[in-house]
Amino acid sequence: MIKPTLFTTLLFLLFSSNITPQTVEFLPGTRLFNMLRAADTEPKFGLTFAPDDNSMKVDVGNAFDVLSIHIDPLTTLNAGVEFFAYAKVVEYRDYRLQVAAIDGYFGGNISILKKLPDSPHQILARLRFIHRSAHLVDGAWDPSNNSWKDGVEPVPFADDFFELNPAIQLHYQEVDIRVYGGLAYSILIRPKDQERFSFSGGSEIIFNDPLFNFLQKPVRIYGAWDIKMKARPKYLPSHSLMAGLKFGEKQGIGLSIYAFYYSGYDYFSAYYKSRLNKFGVGFFLDFNP
Repeated sequence: MIKPTLFTTLLFLLFSSNITPQTVEFLPGTRLFNMLRAADTEPKFGLTFAPDDNSMKVDVGNAFDVLSIHIDPLTTLNAGVEFFAYAKVVEYRDYRLQVAAIDGYFGGNISILKKLPDSPHQILARLRFIHRSAHLVDGAWDPSNNSWKDGVEPVPFADDFFELNPAIQLHYQEVDIRVYGGLAYSILIRPKDQERFSFSGGSEIIFNDPLFNFLQKPVRIYGAWDIKMKARPKYLPSHSLMAGLKFGEKQGIGLSIYAFYYSGYDYFSAYYKSRLNKFGVGFFLDFNP
């Protein structure tokens, strides 16, 4: 069976709807659909420290839009790529970080933004195709017993999925709010004791008035919440909550420092059936221009 690609989907959208792009821009320098801050399946560059077990979640990667098509003065369509991973660091020993697990992602996306006439608000949508794989690493290996720690052995976890995220961006004088949903379908998933459909949703808020300035850059308060419903094998919710400070412009390049709470299926897919509750503090560099 031939699997559809984001490129063929983009061509279908362009040539099956009588749309003639007025302007096509290569490497536009901006992302149309900015990352969902509280979601774990988004490209970030930073780390979260969990004091309960002194572990760290280290995020490395980014996404950028390659092509931008300005369909009309109110409508823009972008296509981009994503490459990122996050790792579970359990300790520092023998002059190196001990990494126990890694989840890796790569793929691409198509996003569309529609400005509402005579309104500051916008509607958006993003369609992604992502390959995800998970691995246990040497930090999960106990050399003294020549075995995997806690009796957890590697599993052949892989997930190739499409995800559609519709959203609305509301701009008010005091705050900006984004509300979004999500529907994902896995065309390939291993192990097989998982459902192919999953669901998500969430919201974000950022205050427009800066709390203070730091080195001539505004600092604003923001909050974010993400919920996912996945079946591994039973459908149960996974909640992510984040609150922090954004150094820099609201939607621009900057630094976010935050507190984080997670309750749900383990976001490291090597432990995909496990449930956890985790509090942490961390930061990430925001590359969304």
